[in-house]
Amino acid sequence: MASIDRRNFDSAQSAFEALNADTVPFALLARQKLLHIGTAVSTRDFGTRPSVHNLMFYLLLNGDVAKLSSKTWKCVKIKDSEDVCFYSDSYHLNIDNANKLEPLCRGVGLDVRIFEWDYPGCEYDQNDRYPSNTAKIIGGGYKQLYRGKLVGFVVGAYNNPFEALKKKRKRA
Repeated sequence: MASIDRRNFDSAQSAFEALNADTVPFALLARQKLLHIGTAVSTRDFGTRPSVHNLMFYLLLNGDVAKLSSKTWKCVKIKDSEDVCFYSDSYHLNIDNANKLEPLCRGVGLDVRIFEWDYPGCEYDQNDRYPSNTAKIIGGGYKQLYRGKLVGFVVGAYNNPFEALKKKRKRA
């Protein structure tokens, strides 16, 4: 069973601020983290390794175990780290997929921390948007939080034991 960080916030803004999002560009880092998730997911079917172009869409929205939410995904870089957070403003977290994703990632040496943060939901209001100076956000869909739940995961360090074996073989 996955260890899921569950918290309650008094507003969508305070939940978003808890992500501790950075303001610097990070597209290359996000791509790298998506490739790491792709490596973990490909261990379920060794013939499957999606292209970088399809990673965000395939893995996070239509993917198998990485589909923790049916809503659009966004990502931010965590301040003062090399971690990237993939999140969705959603109505629920797919617990079954969370329970499968965490051990898959752990099995290839990838640190993934899954979260489900509740805040009071509200009516969709096109004027209620993220503050533009708060963070650099990658992703499509609505620009506001209103569904009552932030779900997602933070991708941290990658210490793939298989990569270390490949490097040793090249030296020999």
